[in-house]
Amino acid sequence: MDRTIHIGKNARLSAVRKSAAVKATALCIAVMSAGVLPGTANARPVLVTASERIILSQISGNVTDDEGAPMPGVVVAITGTSKAVITDGNGFYTLKDVPEGATLTFKMVGYVTRQVPANQSVINIKLEKDIKTLGEVVITDGYRNFTSATSTGSINTVNGSSLENKPFANFAQSLQGQVAGLTAPITSGQPGANMDIRIRGVSSLQLSNNPLIVIDGMIVNSGQLTSYSTTSNALAGLNQNDIDRIDVLKDAAATAVYGSRGAAGVILITTKRGKSGKTQVRVDAEGGVSSEIPLPKAGKMLNAEQYAIMFREALANGGSTPAQIEDLANSYGLNSGKSNDWYDLITRTGKQQQYNVSLNGGGEKTKFFASAGYFGQEATTIGADLKRISGLVNLDHQINKRLQLSLGLNISNIGQNTPTTTNFSSNPIWAARGLRPFQLAYNDDGSINNSTSGNTNFPGIYNPLWTTENDKRFLSMFKTLGNAKLRYNIWDKLFFTSYVSADYNTLEETTYLNPVMGDGGGTLKGRSRNYYSRFFNWLTRNQLDYRYDIDAAKDFYATASVGYEAQRSKEYKMSADGIGFPSSHSGLTALGNAGTPQSVYGDYSNYSFVSTYGNASVNYQNKYALNASLRRDGSSRFASNNRFATFWSVGGTWNLHEEAFFEKQGIFSALKLRSSYGTTGNASLGNYQWLPQVSYGLGSSYAGVIGQAYNVIGNIDLTWETSRKFDVGADFGFAKNRFMLSVDYYYNNIDGLIRSVPTSSPPASRPYYRTWAPWPTKAGNSCSVEISSAAKTSPGTVISTPLSTGTKSPNCRPIRPCRTVTST
Repeated sequence: MDRTIHIGKNARLSAVRKSAAVKATALCIAVMSAGVLPGTANARPVLVTASERIILSQISGNVTDDEGAPMPGVVVAITGTSKAVITDGNGFYTLKDVPEGATLTFKMVGYVTRQVPANQSVINIKLEKDIKTLGEVVITDGYRNFTSATSTGSINTVNGSSLENKPFANFAQSLQGQVAGLTAPITSGQPGANMDIRIRGVSSLQLSNNPLIVIDGMIVNSGQLTSYSTTSNALAGLNQNDIDRIDVLKDAAATAVYGSRGAAGVILITTKRGKSGKTQVRVDAEGGVSSEIPLPKAGKMLNAEQYAIMFREALANGGSTPAQIEDLANSYGLNSGKSNDWYDLITRTGKQQQYNVSLNGGGEKTKFFASAGYFGQEATTIGADLKRISGLVNLDHQINKRLQLSLGLNISNIGQNTPTTTNFSSNPIWAARGLRPFQLAYNDDGSINNSTSGNTNFPGIYNPLWTTENDKRFLSMFKTLGNAKLRYNIWDKLFFTSYVSADYNTLEETTYLNPVMGDGGGTLKGRSRNYYSRFFNWLTRNQLDYRYDIDAAKDFYATASVGYEAQRSKEYKMSADGIGFPSSHSGLTALGNAGTPQSVYGDYSNYSFVSTYGNASVNYQNKYALNASLRRDGSSRFASNNRFATFWSVGGTWNLHEEAFFEKQGIFSALKLRSSYGTTGNASLGNYQWLPQVSYGLGSSYAGVIGQAYNVIGNIDLTWETSRKFDVGADFGFAKNRFMLSVDYYYNNIDGLIRSVPTSSPPASRPYYRTWAPWPTKAGNSCSVEISSAAKTSPGTVISTPLSTGTKSPNCRPIRPCRTVTST
């Protein structure tokens, strides 16, 4: 090795020996001689003197992406050493004391690593995006940060680019066909309606089978939170253009860290955050139309001609004379020459439009992302529509070299008009199927027909055009999701993270039934109901993380984390009902205009969770990885003697493409084997179902005095529903990972199924209690296959598309003889 120190001609030897350069060089050589750096284990000790020859130089430059944009956060290292720097907010770097003949490595997650010789003082580098889907994409679940290469669990990732500008009010619709084993069937045509998501099938008989939803680390209240509306969705306010990625966690290794709520799977939603560099402004606009799917021939309603034929034929078969038949035909308008196509009247061309604007940028210490969006959609059925206004602000600030602060605020407001889904006239689809073609929707003057007398009018089933125009079923839903995270580097690789988040929802439901025609007509003379619901859900998490380098030279390390988490959700509901509205003033629809108050109702309901947890992992050169997690949960939804339960998992993975022998074959570009086993739970029953309860109110009064009545027997022995999950899978890459194939076999054994079983004496039914019958254990085994492709269409553009997904339904079977434990 050539070691040279350049010394000025007039420099004294004593000054040279005291110089910082020589001291640093001596330290570097001493470290190398001790074998700390790769390839120096056998180096001999070297005494540094002024005659030793070491050349020290400085190299600087800029790093940009394939579109020329500066890239902050790129690691620039001297190959074979631990010396490295990181590019600043403008992509600039300066690396000092570079030995002669060295090689520089430029590395960043998601980009192809480059190595170049350090043969000039200025080196500018352009990095290209890495299309590999088994690469180092960082996944964050709120408790751990890991790459897909070192993950031991079954996880599917959907990038935000595939979610943008979709004509859907619900992100779950965009996941259809993107993730193997995930189904999200559409059961309602209402924009923003709730959807039942299933990951690897059904995981419980009567508890929720929907996965846990986590947004930026916050476990949110999801599903239908409304009191009256039957097609609402608490997450309809989430703008898909604000989503950076969605990770779907399936097996125990991935979900056990969520303990009692991970049995049905977990969906992690990560919103977009700012990147250093020049501020970027993005504007998106999208619009479209939709139409009804044509009805099959057997499902079409009779037209006027067909109905007239069937009408006369039915009467003739019943023994009516031709004269009687024609009299009835005239009465029902069959000979009037006027008719309706009701299905055509209650359907329309649906419209959808959305507009989004976002700002993204920041400097070396502060990065930001902000967006605002509008989404509007009209369904193909009259009276059904949705409007959404949303906003997102995410801020990251490096306070100092040890302290980092992250803030996030996501707000939205939903306005939703929803017809009923019941078999009443207020449901246009149901009414259209029950009305005759000769019941005329419009009067001769073009006004909507609201007459309730006569066979050509609406004495029974009412005119859906009138009820849609004059009734009101409106939901206003406001959602705020805020979070703050403070990360402190205590020492070297020891970090402390404190996280707090709040999920706040208010829902205002207004129902008005007009007094002229419809469900509010007749003796009611109009009816109005108001519902108000408020949900305040907060979570706090404190965690310690540590990384220990077992052998840094060989990229062999272990990580561990421990933490404490607490969550509480408060629910408050209030409603009022009144009848008797003036029919001559159609605009007086507020509840205060009711002539007769009917009822007032109010209640509150809370639940809470407390958890302690730990994670540990070992990784050797990204070839072999082991992971284990342990979590102990306590929940207010169970009795005090069964309030706590423990959940755990272990998993391992082997990346064969990192092995030397893998290069000898030419079929696969990547191959990963993984397996895991663990337990998860399901605690999604009602908040007080274990508790014996009484009710107070007018229904329990006696002699004018309010009394009480038992309405829930409860079960103080109620305990947790537990899933024991085993998973083994393989991920194959072809053609430089442009095509990926994932195959999984999994087995799910659910123990302690919770069911609602009727009792033999009043009350007629009993809420949830601990049971081992009739299927004390549900076991299912299944396999799933996913094929995806990643195509590079232009420099810097990568499109990832699942070509096909499939899953085999699980088989269920009883394991033990029937035995029931009850409480009386």
